[in-house]
Amino acid sequence: MRLEAAMQIINMEQYSIWTSVWPAKGTWWLRALSLLLLQSIIGPAVGFGYARAGCKLEECQHAHDGFMSLENQKWEFCQEINQYLSCLHRARRGCKGNINFHVIHKGLNTLFENRECQSILQGPPPPSSPRPIEFPGRPEDDFAPSSEAPPQEPLDCSYKGSQPEMRHCGLFGDPHLKTFEGHFQTCRVQGAWPLIDSRYLAVQVTNEPVRPGSYATVTTKITVIIKGGMSACTREKVYEAQAEYLPETFVDGSTSSGDSTQHSVQLRVIKHNEKMEIKVKHLAAHIYVHRLAGALSFSAQLPLDLALPEEGTSEGSMQLCALGCPIREQLRSSADVTQPVALTREAALQFCGGQNLSSTYLEWCVFDVMTTGDKYFVNAAVSAQQDVILLDPMAEAVLKESAKWTYSSAPVRFVPWQLVAASVILAAAAGRR
Repeated sequence: MRLEAAMQIINMEQYSIWTSVWPAKGTWWLRALSLLLLQSIIGPAVGFGYARAGCKLEECQHAHDGFMSLENQKWEFCQEINQYLSCLHRARRGCKGNINFHVIHKGLNTLFENRECQSILQGPPPPSSPRPIEFPGRPEDDFAPSSEAPPQEPLDCSYKGSQPEMRHCGLFGDPHLKTFEGHFQTCRVQGAWPLIDSRYLAVQVTNEPVRPGSYATVTTKITVIIKGGMSACTREKVYEAQAEYLPETFVDGSTSSGDSTQHSVQLRVIKHNEKMEIKVKHLAAHIYVHRLAGALSFSAQLPLDLALPEEGTSEGSMQLCALGCPIREQLRSSADVTQPVALTREAALQFCGGQNLSSTYLEWCVFDVMTTGDKYFVNAAVSAQQDVILLDPMAEAVLKESAKWTYSSAPVRFVPWQLVAASVILAAAAGRR
């Protein structure tokens, strides 16, 4: 009866908008979605509370509360639903356990599918509502929409930044970081950390310990967000890779964005479940995501003006590709790894040697194989160096540099963890005699 009472409060104009999507015999969650969306109009009367502290559901609701008014404009309606879903995606971490959030998210996904929004958005917007032609690169302060451009003129999504010099950043292994400035670091950075965070592009990685008690970590999740709203060349696209599997689509099920004749964003399979490529034409960005040895690796090539931090970036900003790892998170030598390693240095060298690795990537390979005992980390090191050669214009000079790592000048032999355990058992047995 609460729902019927609420409906009496809504005037007929508002009600007519909702009746077109209110299911006569729908599933419980679709009915619940409609009810929850109604709370932006009749919240106190319905009796539902808003999102709890820390959950930004309410911000998404306020930003997109008028999306139903676009119902008769298919392309704009679908675009608004997609942006609503993107907002919920960004807010999901703080909304775990919030029933309102999960019902709305589920309902919007179904609405997106039922209205065939995926196929609608693959095409250009209708001529009756052309988007303004805007500058797709940075800075946008100098941009002013052109009123003289003919409505049907194709959108130019080529890169127009001021500094076309390219820079490369890579992350792989336990993990090892090569910054846009060419610095080499090995970091623990456990948990979620941003690699790139600009107004156009964001990349976040999640790292977990190699084994319990270890400071060495490996990357188990990579999220790439190509931000919409800042450029007419694309709507927001999100790619999520897991250590278990590399998806072959963005989270919305698509593989591209923009005009079908010149996709501004493209996702391509290089090797099934091992290597994915993302190209962003209007940013001149080139991204690789690898899955090797049960862990993830990342490489990106960006123009200089997008690679370095923007003016006004706070000192506390954590963009690992631009600023490197915080000093407290850097591993300076093998002594920073608290547990016994799985293989000796000599054994690891047998796997890593002969791969034509530079001194830095050889030491990183040895470290990974020693720490994990997994010879397949050799492939990760080889792949990471190949990305440098492919994506870094200064690759030759960069690869001649050596990371400051203890093993480079003072090889140390470690006892395998199996022998350590055996020694403890023997010592305990001797003590009982």
